[in-house]
Amino acid sequence: MTLLPAVIDAANGIPVIAAGGVADGRGLAAALVLGACGAWIGTRFIASAESGCHPGHKRRVVEAEFSDVVETTLFDGGWPDSPHRVIANSTFERWKSAGCPASGKRPGEGQEIGKLPNGASLLRYNVASPWAEMEGDWEAGPLYAGYTCALIRDVEPVGEILSRMVRDASHALRSVSLRREMDRGDT
Repeated sequence: MTLLPAVIDAANGIPVIAAGGVADGRGLAAALVLGACGAWIGTRFIASAESGCHPGHKRRVVEAEFSDVVETTLFDGGWPDSPHRVIANSTFERWKSAGCPASGKRPGEGQEIGKLPNGASLLRYNVASPWAEMEGDWEAGPLYAGYTCALIRDVEPVGEILSRMVRDASHALRSVSLRREMDRGDT
């Protein structure tokens, strides 16, 4: 949200979609007020009934607080040096306890932690999320989530999430508009 106005100015009329920090109607309204034409919503949809993420991953998103989320490049198998946010898990804690060694020297590196639905092995530190049909230790895989997990309290159907988000964003935008009118003395 801090960078959004600068991005919109630099885009010079090209539509901008806000990404990051939007999990409810307030976040959507903030993005729109700052000039975005829409929002890309990630973490909130992990904890949706329709998400293909493992039920345990969904539960961890619902239970997580700000302090549970870490930014790291740890889960780099297939996507090296790519920063991402995850909920700290057993793999992260094991790596941290080992002194945060570099790729190639991490504890359990190359170890199979599960099988994907197609039978392919899921290795520790791989970028692949734990899917619902995964067999094995889902918790050891990357539990992707942003800081907005602290706003999420239930796994719900996408239709309900979107309806509430639009309703709450509309309410917030009306409130902002009303306050602006009151400040100008238009009411």
